[in-house]
Amino acid sequence: MSKIDLLYSKLSQIGFSVGSSLEEKIENVDIERTIVEACYYVDEDGRLLSLLFSWLKIHGSHIIPDKLFKEYAQMKKYLGDTPWFSAICAYMASIKDPRFKKGIQISKKVHHYMNQDQASLIKMKGAVPFLKDIGILVSESSLRIRQTSILSSDELVRLNRQYRNRYLFGANWRSEIITAIQNGANTPISIAKELGIARSGVGKVFKEYSTVKAFYNLNC
Repeated sequence: MSKIDLLYSKLSQIGFSVGSSLEEKIENVDIERTIVEACYYVDEDGRLLSLLFSWLKIHGSHIIPDKLFKEYAQMKKYLGDTPWFSAICAYMASIKDPRFKKGIQISKKVHHYMNQDQASLIKMKGAVPFLKDIGILVSESSLRIRQTSILSSDELVRLNRQYRNRYLFGANWRSEIITAIQNGANTPISIAKELGIARSGVGKVFKEYSTVKAFYNLNC
């Protein structure tokens, strides 16, 4: 199983309508971590940029920006920077979601999509404006933003617990704490460590959730 096959299996579990050769479901696939991971493969797979923008167009409001930035900071310790992280943040800003402006950085040198000079395509079709502004050259003809490539919100709510909790509790750390509890974490310390947040912020939510679960005998 190649790394790209594994990535596509993860993407399918957060709402990308893509095939996967992996037979067994990967447990507890994380939304932000998977989005960041996909950024590192954009220059290897021409489908990914359009798929990422398509997913963000439908579901981007349910991303937790601080968590996305944390995941990128962690991943770039091992893999270095990728211009495509700035690209997804610039896309979100272009569709009027200012929460992602913090993640936009202008490339020090011009980066060409798929590491290929697209001068002739850009001359005919033009460059994507919000990417050109940050030093990334992508022809308008290279993007295919399609809702049919992505599961709808109704479908993803049924498929993915993490996404469902964000519908219920909002795109915030509270929903992430509840998701961690439902995934089996049983102490505030373990949840704080897993999410990389202060234990003090976890304890209150943990206590409240435990109280409600006991009162209603919830099976989750």
